[in-house]
Amino acid sequence: CGELFSVCVFVFDMLLDIDKEYQGWILGLVGCFCLYLYFLPCVLGGCREPALRKVGAKLARNAHYFCLGQTFCSGLTIFLLLKILPAWNLDKFITTMVGLLSFLAGRLVEFVISSAIVFVFYVLYRLRDKIAEALGLDHVTVVRVSVKDMLPCCGSVQKPFAIYIWKVDGFHSGSWFSANNLFVEVHHGFNQSVSTRVHPQAGPKAEFKARLEMNHNPADSESPMIILVKHQLQIGSQELGRVIIPARHPDSTNTVAGKIDIGAKFGTVRWDDNTFPKAEDVAGSDGRIWYLLRPLDEMVEDP
Repeated sequence: CGELFSVCVFVFDMLLDIDKEYQGWILGLVGCFCLYLYFLPCVLGGCREPALRKVGAKLARNAHYFCLGQTFCSGLTIFLLLKILPAWNLDKFITTMVGLLSFLAGRLVEFVISSAIVFVFYVLYRLRDKIAEALGLDHVTVVRVSVKDMLPCCGSVQKPFAIYIWKVDGFHSGSWFSANNLFVEVHHGFNQSVSTRVHPQAGPKAEFKARLEMNHNPADSESPMIILVKHQLQIGSQELGRVIIPARHPDSTNTVAGKIDIGAKFGTVRWDDNTFPKAEDVAGSDGRIWYLLRPLDEMVEDP
C-alpha cells in the first residue's frame, strides 16, 4: 500500500511542462479515445478473428457491466490527466464541456444536415457498383489510372494476354424485325474495350474465331473481366448477355489470372472442342459462349 501511495503522490505531483494548446489537444484526444472505447463491443464484433468476435459478443451480452466499468476507467483517466496538466483543472474541464455541448446544441440542425450529406455520399460510394450495374454502366471505365500507379514503389507490371473467342450459340433475337447482328465486346480494368467484328444477320449463333489482346495487372484484385454478347442496331447496340470473370474468388481457377494460367497449359490453339472443351453460360440469356484466355508469350497458334 505504501508503494501504491507513493506512485499516486508521484503522479499527482508530476506536471507536463508544455504549451497550453498542446495540453488541450492531449486532453481532447484522450477524451475521444475514452468515448471510442464505449463502441468496443461493436468494433470487436466486426473483426475477422474468431477470438476477437467472441470477446465482442461477451461484452455485448454484459453491456451494462461494461458501460459501468468503462465509465469508471474513463473518469479515472480524465481525473489523473487533469492532475498532470497544469493548465487544466476539474472546474475548467466541466466548464469547457458545458460550453462545447451548448455550441453543438446551437448548431444541431447544421450538424444533422452535414452528417446526412456525408452519410448519403458514403452510401452512394459503397453502392457504386450496384448503381452502375443498374444503369448499365458497370463495364465502362472512365478513369484509367489508380493511386498505386502514381507511386513508383507500388507500380506493377502489366502482363499481355489474348482472349480467343470461338463462337456463341443460343441467343434469341434482340429485335422483332431482324435477326441478330452479333458481336462480342470485352472490358477489363484500365484496358480500352475490344470487340470482334459484327456478324450481320447471324441469328442465334455465330462463329467468330477471333483473337483479342489485352493487358492484365496481377496486383489488381478489384477489376473483373466482362464479356458482352451484343446485337448491333442502327443506332448503338443492345446487350444480349454477359459473362463476368471476377478478379477475386474462393476458387482461384474462376478468376481472370486463374483462367489465364489454365489456358497456358493448352498446346496449339485450334478452333475445335479440344482447345475449347467447355462452353460457359451467359447471364441474362439462354446462350453460351466458347472462349479461352492465354498469356501472349506462351501461345502457339494453328497456322
